Amino acid sequence: MTDAPFHDTGYKALFSLPELVQQLIEGFVTPDIAQLLDFSTLELVAGSFVTPAMQSREEDVVWRVKMADTMLYLYLLLEFQSTPDAAMPVRMVQYVAALYDSLIKEKRVDPRRLPPVLPVVLYNGERRWRVATDIGEVIECPPVLRAYQPRLRYYLLDEGAYSAQELAGIRNVVAGIFALENAEGKEEALVAVGRISEALRGLPNRERVDRVLTQWVKRYLQRVHPGG
Repeated sequence: MTDAPFHDTGYKALFSLPELVQQLIEGFVTPDIAQLLDFSTLELVAGSFVTPAMQSREEDVVWRVKMADTMLYLYLLLEFQSTPDAAMPVRMVQYVAALYDSLIKEKRVDPRRLPPVLPVVLYNGERRWRVATDIGEVIECPPVLRAYQPRLRYYLLDEGAYSAQELAGIRNVVAGIFALENAEGKEEALVAVGRISEALRGLPNRERVDRVLTQWVKRYLQRVHPGG
């Protein structure tokens, strides 16, 4: 596993590529969601947005994608984590609200008809993620007040929770990346690199993806498996 700055900046580069975002959603998010989306319309949302705590969210990656056979768009908010954070349910509420606020101020959306947002937490830490995935799970209140409390669930992708067999069954670049991060030694890491290389074959815009991915893999091996 890697430290937080490397994970955040490295993954931001990887998942600023539409090909890898499509593979992430198709391979690791429930098929009912993936089937809704027209991935040919993936558009990286430029700029940053600010949370209510006045912290810029430039490290996040936000995509817009059209839902098939409709005029509606879904916003994908990708948050990268290397350590568990008990405050994540609150943070995700802030991030989604800040994203909506930014879209409204920039006149990208009508505040009376907001588009849906899918918040995704991509976690690669060694400990398994035990934090609540819905803010409603951590608010204690009597039933009469429940209807007035915020509700927002984020989609958790805990890389280390996938077995080697599960990852082997998903034949795409993102599964290879997860396998590399889960590798316990140099030999396993090099096998995962081979899987990534094989999965690149036939990928649209292969040269662009290969350039970014090769840089990430080299940096990862140098830090975690020197000599690999």
